[in-house]
Amino acid sequence: MTRPSIEGYFNPAQREALRRQDRVAFKQKQLKKRLIRAFFGVIIIAAIPLIFPHQRDFDVIHNAPLFMAIIGAVMMYGVVVASTSLGKSLGETDKGERIVSAHTDVVDFTNFIVGLFAFFTVLNAFFFSLASIAIDNSDSMRPTLAPGDQLIIRHIGIRYERGDIVVARIDASSYYVKRIIALPGETIACANNQLTITDTNGVTFDLEEPYLPTTHGTCIGLLQEGEMVALEDDAYFLLGDNRLVSSDSRDANIGPIPYHRLHGKIIFRTLPIGDIGKVD
Repeated sequence: MTRPSIEGYFNPAQREALRRQDRVAFKQKQLKKRLIRAFFGVIIIAAIPLIFPHQRDFDVIHNAPLFMAIIGAVMMYGVVVASTSLGKSLGETDKGERIVSAHTDVVDFTNFIVGLFAFFTVLNAFFFSLASIAIDNSDSMRPTLAPGDQLIIRHIGIRYERGDIVVARIDASSYYVKRIIALPGETIACANNQLTITDTNGVTFDLEEPYLPTTHGTCIGLLQEGEMVALEDDAYFLLGDNRLVSSDSRDANIGPIPYHRLHGKIIFRTLPIGDIGKVD
């Protein structure tokens, strides 16, 4: 619709048509901004597993089919909105204005969904994430942890210390939950199922392990009776609390774990309800 002559501004119908055009143009501008924000949110959700592939294993968004289906639906809806609601001709009719108004309200909601998913994608991949011991169906951390326990993992800002329970990547697709026993540069030995550690200052001490069962069978594999293991400057020696069944750093196929393969520290248990609390 072209702008009327000066006389046309005194025509009520033409004035209303112009106001409608201005309203629709404003709403379309807002709609375009919301679509751009949603687009960047989807880019964040999609890009993280591509740029940081190992982080995807801790990302509940990409590992949940329902969430991904929702994101797919949002993307398809965005394409529909962009192709049907941004044309200039929509401002010429009341129906066109209703269409733009309806899509503006829905896009506001989809923006909230995309923003929420993007936030949790970043949070789960880099800061904190939720995992389950049931993934490896293992008793290797009993009695401290059991299959089915839901755990919160902290991924950044960690200074790993002796006694921390950590998530370690063993190979391209396997993650173990184990306890740090010895730190980089230390020497660890075993005799009569008692661990002895020599730290980087040359101080030797027997390791106290109150979390262990009475029978724990520590002296096997790389830690056979009387054997010593000297750690590299970036390696950690990890053991499961249930030493009789645990596959850990005593296994020559696993060995000490370098720093870059530690992916976080277990800090809290959320399930089962009776065991909710900090994990030590």
